[in-house]
Amino acid sequence: LEHARGDYAFWLDADDRVDEGNRAKLADLFAGLRDEHAAYVVKCRCVPDRPGGSPTVVDHVRLFRLRADVRWSYRVHEQILPALRRTGADVRWSEATVDHVGYVDPALRRRKLDRDLRLLEMEHAANPDEPFVLFNLGSVAHELGRYEDALKSLRRSLVRSHPRDSIVRKLYSLIAGCQRELRQPVDALATVRDGRSHYPDDAELLFLEGRLLMDAGDLAGAEAAFRRLLHDDTGEPAHFASVDAGLRGARARHALAGVLLAASRPGEAAQEWQRVVAENPAFAAGWAGLGEVGLAVRDGKLVEESAANLHELGATEDAFALRARFLLDSGDYAQARKVVADGLDSHPRSVRLLVLMSYAFLREGVDDAATERSLREVLAVAPEHPEARHNLDVLRQKRTAELVPHGALV
Repeated sequence: LEHARGDYAFWLDADDRVDEGNRAKLADLFAGLRDEHAAYVVKCRCVPDRPGGSPTVVDHVRLFRLRADVRWSYRVHEQILPALRRTGADVRWSEATVDHVGYVDPALRRRKLDRDLRLLEMEHAANPDEPFVLFNLGSVAHELGRYEDALKSLRRSLVRSHPRDSIVRKLYSLIAGCQRELRQPVDALATVRDGRSHYPDDAELLFLEGRLLMDAGDLAGAEAAFRRLLHDDTGEPAHFASVDAGLRGARARHALAGVLLAASRPGEAAQEWQRVVAENPAFAAGWAGLGEVGLAVRDGKLVEESAANLHELGATEDAFALRARFLLDSGDYAQARKVVADGLDSHPRSVRLLVLMSYAFLREGVDDAATERSLREVLAVAPEHPEARHNLDVLRQKRTAELVPHGALV
């Protein structure tokens, strides 16, 4: 900024991309700039790291008036907004969007997290009570699966924040997410509802509420939460956010379909999953859901269509498992074993497929030796698998009973 000589500053990362439509929107925005202390929010769409994933959309102040008293804050996740607010800038929302491709490579993402954590710890040492630093420390710990550490930072950040601060919505959802991962569902639901008392239509909080209610068996409550998410007209004012775009689209509809299937409404569930895959054909979970409907209503055509799409999308383990389950339910144990064997050729350590092989032998009930071998193969990969251990014990007891002469004392 010290070297800038224009009236306004506009920034892009090296891994940002602007398509032609958004180039035109930016050109119109630049052409309309006036001599005033104004700043403009541009949405940043983070490209998902897997096919069929939904992008995360983040609001950034990308364009602002150059002034000597407007400078960046923080070592990492640098912010210009505090200086703009401190100097009374008029912050406005633009129609432009920038694509960010820096999170596509998981290995690169991990290196960035390690870098962020190092810089955040330096910042924390200098400013131990700074809410934004605590928020980012908690966010990184959450992404790394360190939920206890994350909770400590996130709670401290929330205590030190004002409800109008842009990070507070996300704080509530991150805290509730940590509590859910730590198997604290009552606390998680209380956190969500506390957050929704301030932000009743926040997408992340509504989605979490739906998942928590479904976990608790409250299917009606979960359905209401997911349907509210799918309402376009929430009336929410523009606000700074970082949110998965699928929460008001494919992910919410997928979750709703799961609730409908659990409520024994397979026809409605199928309609929702059909809308999911029509909107996003690469969303493998949607095809898996349709496969579950096919299993529930014994529709072999739907099962095969779903399995074929899963295979094409690279979810081959899911495809083999779906076909095998349908054959098992149909009593075709030999063909089920063949499908599972084909799947194990490419997924030799798949616990799910190994378990399905054991089911095929157990349900047929004609080859105890092969059944025992299949159960031992499960335990070789997952030594503590409870179902396989139980079935192996039952099989041993059966074989022992057959060896004891009738009427003998044991």
